[in-house]
Amino acid sequence: MPYVLIDAIGIKKAFIEDRQTAIDMCQHLWELAKNRAFFENSDIKWITFSDSILISWKAGIIQSGQPLLRWLRSILAEFRVKIGTQLYAIGNQGFEAQPSELHDILAVKGDSQCNVNYLHIAGLGDDFANLYIAEKEISRLRKTSEIPSSAHIYLHRKLLTDDLLSGKNFFEIKGLSNQNEEFWYF
Repeated sequence: MPYVLIDAIGIKKAFIEDRQTAIDMCQHLWELAKNRAFFENSDIKWITFSDSILISWKAGIIQSGQPLLRWLRSILAEFRVKIGTQLYAIGNQGFEAQPSELHDILAVKGDSQCNVNYLHIAGLGDDFANLYIAEKEISRLRKTSEIPSSAHIYLHRKLLTDDLLSGKNFFEIKGLSNQNEEFWYF
């Protein structure tokens, strides 16, 4: 099950400089994600928190390689224009438990008024831990200019097709799944 973390750049700094503007930007991000969730394929799950969005889907819903890149570029471009800040996306291939209807994100309604008080994410803990380890390392590399700040999409090699795996635009992150893992940026 693939996972993508989209993060808005500069929101933490905005909270220090102008809290209300930062709150407005986050709320706008949440609304944009919610609208995408309503109108995209229902097998694509969206979770928002603060200045980030976690997206997951079952294998095959969005094809790896160029289709995934086009989809992510369209989201980042739309959100950047509407929120007024840059964003970046990190994609990681989670553990595949196919075929399994349990490997999904599920909201459970807690009462008759459809209030959700339980959210189940059926991915393995390592899937999320690796995504956040990658995010921390990518953030560090962007700040030190070891990877260009113009790159906004970072995908694990398992989400790419052979035609995209050429060139030198990749870096390794140590410690993911007890080994070095390659991520590619675009």
